[in-house]
Amino acid sequence: MIRGVLFSLLLSACWLSADSAAMAAQIVRDPARFRAAAEELGLTESQAEEVLRVLTVPGEAPPQGIGHAFAEWRARGIDVIPYLLSLLQEGSAEKLGLGIAQDFLDQQISQWLAMTDDPRAHRVVIDETKRRLAEKWQTVHEADLVGRFVNALGLIHEEEVLDLLFILQSEEFWRREDVPGPLPGSEAEEALNHNQRPWKRRLQFQAVLAIARTGMERAIYALGTGEGINLDYRDGLDTYFKTALTRAEGIPSVDYWRERGLPEGRLAEMQDLCQWWQRAVDFGIPIEYAKRLKSTLDVVIADPGRNSINFALYKALDIDLVPFLLN
Repeated sequence: MIRGVLFSLLLSACWLSADSAAMAAQIVRDPARFRAAAEELGLTESQAEEVLRVLTVPGEAPPQGIGHAFAEWRARGIDVIPYLLSLLQEGSAEKLGLGIAQDFLDQQISQWLAMTDDPRAHRVVIDETKRRLAEKWQTVHEADLVGRFVNALGLIHEEEVLDLLFILQSEEFWRREDVPGPLPGSEAEEALNHNQRPWKRRLQFQAVLAIARTGMERAIYALGTGEGINLDYRDGLDTYFKTALTRAEGIPSVDYWRERGLPEGRLAEMQDLCQWWQRAVDFGIPIEYAKRLKSTLDVVIADPGRNSINFALYKALDIDLVPFLLN
């Protein structure tokens, strides 16, 4: 069955086109205001437009992803952080002369800042998350943004982030009087209650998932043992543990984690993953893309109609998957 799925994927790759028909929404609405704002924030007009195009237009980012684009700008001496931080302002689209929808900017900015690998941006994401968790939400939009900031924390590899996430997913935190939630009598309360949206459970789930996505050693240990993880989310530890290993840098050492005291069952899971990744690396697939490929294949094999391998990505990176997939 698995080989049949792989054959179908390889066959479908022949029909993929390198061209994209996706059209971008107008980035610049007010050229004069756009130019003035960009220059005030340390960018030329063309640099600001390039940044926004890469962030918002499908297919414009380098094949390695948006994070790689930030590294490229940094290597060129272009400091995009002040401009990105300005997008956090209320009404930033109008202030900066943009044609991009404000709701879209609000929804994406936390992820963009977290992807920069810049301490200034990361500090703002952490502080902004804490601020939003300390406030009551008046609208559904505000409630949704809290979850987006929590998700973004999973891209920041700092102990302070893990401290916050472990607190947020715990039951002890939610017994406090000043817990996050909708403002009584607000649109947010009416909408969340009407739709029976379990915002507490959602934030706890997002916190556990963000812990896994950090890929940090403390996360691997907690998700491998269940230590410090809310009892309500331990049924998903298999998935969270695998996510943490996938997000960790490089290929983990089973011997190291045996010494750290991970259970033998988790060590066996780790060994299987490590062997798969190593085989892919031996076929010339860089480890970060070997991990991505394994995650995609797991989804495809479980539900062939749900996802597929992005062959165009690997082709753009000059990575030949065929020998490995047929092996």
